[in-house]
Amino acid sequence: RLAAEMLARMGNMMAVPDLVERLSDEDASVRAAATAALADLGAKAVFHKIILGLDDPDDLVREETLASLPKLGIDSSPDLVRNLERLLKYKNVKISSHAAVVLMYLGETKTAKSFLLRLLKSKFVEKRLTALDAIGHIAGNMVEKFPIKVNLILAALNDESPLVRREAIRVLIVLKETSDLDPLLTSLADEDAGVKKYASEILKQAWPKSRAGIVRILDEMNQRSIDAALDAIPPGAPDALDVLRGYIQREVSNIWYLRTLVNSLDDSGKVVALMAATLLHREKLSEERLIKAVGLFGNRRALDIVRKTLNSGDTSTRAAALEALETLGDPVITKEVLPILDRGGVFTLDKEQKMDVQIVIGGLLESEDYWLRAISARAALELELMNFIPVIRKMKSDPNPLVKQAVKDVLAGMNGGARMKTLRTLSTLDRILLMREIPMFSRLSPEDLEKIAEVAVEQLFSSKSFICHEGEHGDSLFIIVHGQVSVLKKTENDQTTLAIRRDGEFVGEMAILESPSIRSATLQAATDVRMLVLDGESFKAILRDRPEVAISVLQHMSRRVRDLNELVGAAG
Repeated sequence: RLAAEMLARMGNMMAVPDLVERLSDEDASVRAAATAALADLGAKAVFHKIILGLDDPDDLVREETLASLPKLGIDSSPDLVRNLERLLKYKNVKISSHAAVVLMYLGETKTAKSFLLRLLKSKFVEKRLTALDAIGHIAGNMVEKFPIKVNLILAALNDESPLVRREAIRVLIVLKETSDLDPLLTSLADEDAGVKKYASEILKQAWPKSRAGIVRILDEMNQRSIDAALDAIPPGAPDALDVLRGYIQREVSNIWYLRTLVNSLDDSGKVVALMAATLLHREKLSEERLIKAVGLFGNRRALDIVRKTLNSGDTSTRAAALEALETLGDPVITKEVLPILDRGGVFTLDKEQKMDVQIVIGGLLESEDYWLRAISARAALELELMNFIPVIRKMKSDPNPLVKQAVKDVLAGMNGGARMKTLRTLSTLDRILLMREIPMFSRLSPEDLEKIAEVAVEQLFSSKSFICHEGEHGDSLFIIVHGQVSVLKKTENDQTTLAIRRDGEFVGEMAILESPSIRSATLQAATDVRMLVLDGESFKAILRDRPEVAISVLQHMSRRVRDLNELVGAAG
């Protein structure tokens, strides 16, 4: 297989006879590699040999054969069209979707287009992904532009699945399609980091055509889009520097404003503490964007390292990063930026003024940030600021469900209603407040906490009751909010207690991280226990999409393994 790939890269046409022989190799991967190599060499003369791969017993060879046809520049013929239409009914949708895309390439669009549309509108994510993958695979093998209506791909940018949205943008990159930039500019605000990354990449390729849209996002200070918009600007682009200077000034003002808000809050209450943490997280994001913007004036790669180093809690490391920033960045710009980033050095500005908490809450209730609207509404209740009832009542029609629920809770509390928070009535924000008390989640961003809270279910277990049994199937992670849980392991005649887990700890993680999902121990409530239960598949999806969550879980699991090793060592 590797030999076939190397021969293709060398462009040696003398290798064609040997590659044709490899089309009959007993190893399917060798047959597929030989097919791809012949296509790369443009061996159209042996097309009659290559086309036999459409009936190969292995689907990998069929797929590679289909992908080779556009690269060979094959013309349409009745026999070829019949063969491809036959494959539209093939059991493997990956093969049938590739066949449909090749038919479109050949100009036989009627049947092929309707077939692809059915896949793209399927209720199954896998089928929608397969259709887009086929388009990208075939288009990537073509020398000339692929004859497909781009609206088929653009429609997938609104798909409910982030995986589909990512794949749609990846295909647009392969197609080099930038005729309609508005959907791509909208994708810069996507909740999925992968979608944003791909959208930034294609918009950067489209610069300066994309300039007007990027400038609009920076001017509007759209918090959901700014970071990705900065990634879409080519470093050193002369027509972006004035715009960046204006943006940097606005971002500096934004950071001072956020710091003033934080300094104005007394975080003695849980909700106000969450509000302060949210504002600090927003400040951190603003700082990172600020460094990224400065990097577009100079050595962006070096300044990326500076940006990451600034997040270090170590004072000396942060000071070294600031010195590097002063050296690497634009002198005029860094003079403005350094005072805001240096918290306690020669660049420190005068002490920030505090604001009255009434003004803070009033301003945040009208924030464009839905998180801040929701938390400030709950904070008004915690701080007993009854004068905000009329404002909060008007927020009942807020478009965001988190805000709506927060308003509902606040109005019930302010009107004296002692709403019983049972298992079924705990809101997302209530669960977030609970999770912030758990070490594994305490440092996560509000958005990460929200994702977890949305799939978490609260459960109560009475003392001595069993939560799960060793050997049974399980796919849930249990987070202990209050209470104690015994971890029990079967022995020859009895069972032994491996550990006692308490408030803030998690149990059952091995069942969702291993496959097959078999419980390795029995969990029993040692006291009355209140838990948050996370479904395995939902939690795995969060781990894939949210690296910060995955790192936090790994850190706590590493600590768990170390503790067990010490326990075993002590017993030995």
